[in-house]
Amino acid sequence: MILDRYKGDLIEYAESGQIDNVCDMTAILKNKFNKLIYRGMLFPIEWAYIGNIVEEWSGSTHWTTKEEIAKKFSDNMDADDFIEEYGAGKGMCSLHESLKLFNKTIFCLDNAENVLPLGEYLKQVGVTDINILEEDEVSIIGYDFVIDEALHLNDFMYCKVRQQLKNNKQ
Repeated sequence: MILDRYKGDLIEYAESGQIDNVCDMTAILKNKFNKLIYRGMLFPIEWAYIGNIVEEWSGSTHWTTKEEIAKKFSDNMDADDFIEEYGAGKGMCSLHESLKLFNKTIFCLDNAENVLPLGEYLKQVGVTDINILEEDEVSIIGYDFVIDEALHLNDFMYCKVRQQLKNNKQ
């Protein structure tokens, strides 16, 4: 089962103190998740093309059922080392210059499989921190994502993606 294969990722998340018992999470694993979910990040412009495989990011957490939350994360600078290194490989000399190579990107996924609705779980175990609950976080473990559509809309690049099992060329 996917959950067993990636239990280590869940244990790391549990160590944050938000989840008491990782085994309890098997009860909320959804084979099919019928809500549209989103992930926002700074993403290299040249990687946003149809057919590109976007590899799983850190356990694929930080998906959300709320587009506005994804938009908040779409310009997150936590990966500034990657942005600077990526830019240096393209001849850019600074983080500011390197940012020109990235778009605020919203990934959109419909009909996800093997989903952990962490937001629902956190409510069940009594987490009341509104900042955590507002994110309505969803995790998909063990999948990469294939870009099926990419379009610019306002200040964002929207990429419709579908799941693909890791290391499986479907």
